[in-house]
Amino acid sequence: MPAMSDANDDPFAADVAAVARIAAVPAILDVVCRTTGMGFAAVARVTEDRWIA
Repeated sequence: MPAMSDANDDPFAADVAAVARIAAVPAILDVVCRTTGMGFAAVARVTEDRWIA
């Protein structure tokens, strides 16, 4: 897995790091996949200029 960029390089890096620190996120995404039958689920931040998952 590539290293996350430093918050100084990317203003969204702190948000990505914050979500990565939430221990329940993998379990929540697993439940979403199992419940919906989809093979992929992600946490995303969407702005006018970027879509980050």
